[in-house]
Amino acid sequence: MRLHRTQDGFTIIELMIATVVFSLTLLVIAAVSSQIGRMYYKGVVTANTQDTTRNLTDELSRTIQFTASVPVEGISVSTLGGKPYVRKSQCFGSIRYTWVVNGQVNSSITNAGQDYAATHHIRHALWRDTDNASIASCPPVDLTVDKPTANGKDVLGEDMRLKSLTVEPGSSCSPGNSCTWIIDVGILYGDDDLIEFNSSGDPTGCKSLATGSQWCALAELHTNVFRRLGVQ
Repeated sequence: MRLHRTQDGFTIIELMIATVVFSLTLLVIAAVSSQIGRMYYKGVVTANTQDTTRNLTDELSRTIQFTASVPVEGISVSTLGGKPYVRKSQCFGSIRYTWVVNGQVNSSITNAGQDYAATHHIRHALWRDTDNASIASCPPVDLTVDKPTANGKDVLGEDMRLKSLTVEPGSSCSPGNSCTWIIDVGILYGDDDLIEFNSSGDPTGCKSLATGSQWCALAELHTNVFRRLGVQ
């Protein structure tokens, strides 16, 4: 009597189908994980940019509200690495702010002119300090050096830049009177290749479809501040 043995197993076609299904499942998992990662980093970058914008606006508002002396403005127009380099300053009492629009904070640069010309990188984009001796003329500090003044601090974080900063009295303001001041703050986070620029070379916002767009964020705030103290 002859016995017949049967062996159960997978055919080549079944193995190929299983491999394809498994590969597709892995691809879907990888795509979903990548998208979740981009959303997470986009949220972190956006939150940090919004927090910095809000903190700067709040700080400027408090400074304007409770400073009694006449605000003083300063400006320095020059070139850096062949590019226009305009530093502005504004002093409220003994508090001075010095800034440059479209300069991206990078504390590790080695050549101020070359880095600014190629990438808009600069050591400091917005510096706050106190200087009683210079308050009368309010000269802008040098934002290309490691520490512009001994008693100052950076207001913007690494890789951030000012899209715009305007601090000015309203049309009804006059010396010695309480009145409303206008504050406009715009802060961008991201490198040049992620940012849109207008025909004048000024930053306008993030490129929506750019690769790596999760590393770009824009936050803007506009507020009116009532200055309670009269000028001394």
